[in-house]
Amino acid sequence: MDRAKYIIVQDGGLELPVIFSPLLKHSEVAGQRRIVAAGFCDISNNEVACWGKSVSLDIESRPEEDAKLIRRQILGLDS
Repeated sequence: MDRAKYIIVQDGGLELPVIFSPLLKHSEVAGQRRIVAAGFCDISNNEVACWGKSVSLDIESRPEEDAKLIRRQILGLDS
């Protein structure tokens, strides 16, 4: 997968990653949901790298924590 954007949505105590096209703004995907982190990610060979921030939401990424969430919830890997 090439570079993508992501947000981490907080929903009832759970943090859920949403990955989407870099052609969209973070704020367009976030809507009115509670966002706790946002940035860019690259997923390849079951590895996830997260970085950056969302300018439209003014929210930073949490590189290690966000990558772990994406690995677990999107790829189904526990590492």
